[in-house]
Amino acid sequence: AGRLKVSGPMLPRARRNTVALRKRWAGVAVACIISVAIALSAFWVGKRYGNASPDTYYCTMVPAGSRSEVTLPDGSIVWVNAGSSLTYHENRREQIRSVMLEGEAYFEVRPDPERPFIVESGDLHVRVLGTKFNVKAYGDEETVDVVLLSGKVDVRLNDRGEETYALSPDEKLTFHRETHHIEKHCVEGRDYCAWKEGRICFDEQPFTKLVKTLERLYNVRIQIDSEQLKTECFSGSFLQTSSLDDILREIDMERRYHWSYDRTGALVIRDR
Repeated sequence: AGRLKVSGPMLPRARRNTVALRKRWAGVAVACIISVAIALSAFWVGKRYGNASPDTYYCTMVPAGSRSEVTLPDGSIVWVNAGSSLTYHENRREQIRSVMLEGEAYFEVRPDPERPFIVESGDLHVRVLGTKFNVKAYGDEETVDVVLLSGKVDVRLNDRGEETYALSPDEKLTFHRETHHIEKHCVEGRDYCAWKEGRICFDEQPFTKLVKTLERLYNVRIQIDSEQLKTECFSGSFLQTSSLDDILREIDMERRYHWSYDRTGALVIRDR
């Protein structure tokens, strides 16, 4: 079931609704097969053409509508979300363990006091020894988020020298790319990594931001032709096995909008 609370300046009060959303297991199976195939392809390409040299690099690329689990050479586990890529290598002689992330991933880092683990993601890097955390750094979004579930992490912005920001469990750091402003909040950390188990959670999220998640999850371009909808925010959660149409109907409880596909295959949402 999915639960959504719809709120925004155009609505007089918040509403919470519950609907039964059918599970499409076949779609999940196909997505899993694609993810595994991509992960294995990345691994074997590195082995074949890199000849297992210390500087061999591997890249796991996960397409829209899918997610993948990767075990790194040091035993750490990474779940890579839709529309993301993870680049790493297996030089065990280096003093640090490092990966490059574009998009979103959840990390369970194997403890190793002698070899720090670093996630490089364009605007910032996250340094840990052994912990569980989530990094969301899609290039088409205005913010970069780091959420810590357990352990401790230090976050450093690439344009601020050695200045670091420490996070404790259930804290979230948000970096605004345009203003370079940084915020720290207390959150329910497990909600931010629920996507790896097939559940999407969001809290007072503008629809303009939520729609990017829907685009990656359902591999579709969504065009908002409603000024009212652009101002509204939503809280709640849904299962990734729900259809996009089911989710939009749940959001549109007051039947303010309608949607259809145009000639280019984009889903266009308009006022009724």
